[in-house]
Parts: sequence; C-alpha cells; structure tokens
Amino acid sequence: MLPSQAHRSLAARPQPSLFSSSSQIRLRSPCLNLNPSPLPFPSLHIYSGFFLRPVSLQKRSPIAASCSIPRTDPAKRMSVTAEMERFVEVANTVADAAGEVLRKYFRQSFEIIDKADLSPVTIADREAEESMVSIISESFPVHAVYGEENGWRCKEKSADYVWILDPIDGTKSFITGKPLFGTLIALLHKGKPV
Repeated sequence: MLPSQAHRSLAARPQPSLFSSSSQIRLRSPCLNLNPSPLPFPSLHIYSGFFLRPVSLQKRSPIAASCSIPRTDPAKRMSVTAEMERFVEVANTVADAAGEVLRKYFRQSFEIIDKADLSPVTIADREAEESMVSIISESFPVHAVYGEENGWRCKEKSADYVWILDPIDGTKSFITGKPLFGTLIALLHKGKPV
C-alpha cells in the first residue's frame, strides 16, 4: 500500500470521541485581544495558550467538577473550589497584564538582546514578566515564581505553590510582527500542575 493510500484509509475510519458533542472550548488571548467565545470543540479553558484544565459540563461549577475532593465533605470541597477560582482569577489578571505590555511593543521597534543560549529577549519580555510577577506577589505573597527571564523568586527558600511564567512564547514571531506567540502561565502545587 502506498503511503498516500494508507493515509486515506486511516482518515476514512471513524475516530472515537473522548468528549461529548455538546462540549465547547473557550479561548482567551491577551495578546490578540480575543474574548472568550464558545467553539464546537472539547471543553477546555485555555488561558494565554497554556493553563489548561478539563471542565465538566454538569450543572456544578467547572472548577469543582475538576477537583478530586470527595463528595462527603462539602465544607472542604467549597474551600478548595473557592481557592481554585481565586487561582483562575489571578491567572486571568496576570494574562491581561502581560497582554497590555505586549500590545505596546507589538510591531514597534525595540532593542533585541541575545541571551547566553543565543535565544532573543526583548524589553517586552522583561516588562511583561515584571508586571506578571508583581500581580502574583501581591495576590499570593508566600507563592514562588519562576520566570523565563529572571528565574526563581520567592521570599522563602521554598514554597508549596510555584507559578511558572513565560511572557512571550514565540519571541522570534513577536519580533518579526507575526501574531504566532503566546503568554504561558502554569501553577504547580508541590511539583504537580494545579
């Protein structure tokens, strides 16, 4: 069988679906200023290209549905749900702050510096990361931050929660004026993604 025939035969087979057909995806991008809008895809929340979380389409809160808290302890479930909603709220604020900085520099002239590994960094990278770190530090003073541009920041030697930030993933695209970049935000709790 020729490779093109094999490709056609695979494409013709129905693929099993992991998600219901009524699922949706919500996209939020601070750089391109897209508002959340329902699309006919599996239900995920994407915050600035990273911060992914599957969401249940049941009547209870999407955040509560994604937590693995036993149903037998409603008080504990409510506190975890509130905490998760706070994390999402801060992640959205951080993404919006990065977007504000990046829009000022997008398709403008600015200085480009080569890092030790010869990858480019711009003033937009550095300013966006600083704005992101300031919001996280104000919202969660005991959390640590690991940013691509400035590395580890924490008031203590260690922290249970660590925010991982990359203000511009796709710096070369950003430099050349192509809208093929994003801001990456992740949150770890004791080394595991939240």
